[in-house]
Amino acid sequence: MPSLLKALPVYATFIFDIKIRLYAPTQHRSRAIYKNRVANLKKMIEALNNFNIKKLKVIIGLNDDYSYQMKLAPPLSMD
Repeated sequence: MPSLLKALPVYATFIFDIKIRLYAPTQHRSRAIYKNRVANLKKMIEALNNFNIKKLKVIIGLNDDYSYQMKLAPPLSMD
């Protein structure tokens, strides 16, 4: 993820269509890993906020047992 976060700003002027796939792990090994995952996701969204997005597709993979994990996913709206 750090490499992606470094590279994203370079492409901000060239990318208009984005597809994101989020798959929640069945279980995080520790609270620290969970917090790191959430922090990285927030950083990615902050970087994408600088893009001139025309089309955004978000695919979220859930399973029946752990669907509560995606409560942190913010609603997305495009004008």
